[in-house]
Amino acid sequence: MDAADDVLARARTGVPVDGALLSALDLKGADLRGARISNGSFAGRDLSGADLSGSVLTSVDLSGTRFAGAKLRDAVLTQLTMHGTDFSDADLTGASLGGSDLRRARFLRADLSGADLTAAQLDAAEFTGAQLTSAKLVQANL
Repeated sequence: MDAADDVLARARTGVPVDGALLSALDLKGADLRGARISNGSFAGRDLSGADLSGSVLTSVDLSGTRFAGAKLRDAVLTQLTMHGTDFSDADLTGASLGGSDLRRARFLRADLSGADLTAAQLDAAEFTGAQLTSAKLVQANL
């Protein structure tokens, strides 16, 4: 197992991982289910097809990150900067995005069923074809 595999394996155990350890890795299609990631920046990175179901991200900059086709079911992404992030075709069922800056984010054909977007900044966000059944948009800035 190389160092990259070791870091990814550790992240999947739920042990908190500093985002800086992951910042240099190729995370496209990565299995990060249940990961606890804090600090660092993934701004502009490609996490297309990655599985972050049940993960918790804190103090991480995700601006311009590409999550196309990613699985983020029940992920906790609250109070994060994610403006311009691409969630096209992503599964965000039950995800918590409350209080996050999602200005100009793209949710084209994304599944946001049951997602919590309470008090999120959604100015100029695109939701064409998105599923928003039972999504919480209380005090969201649209």
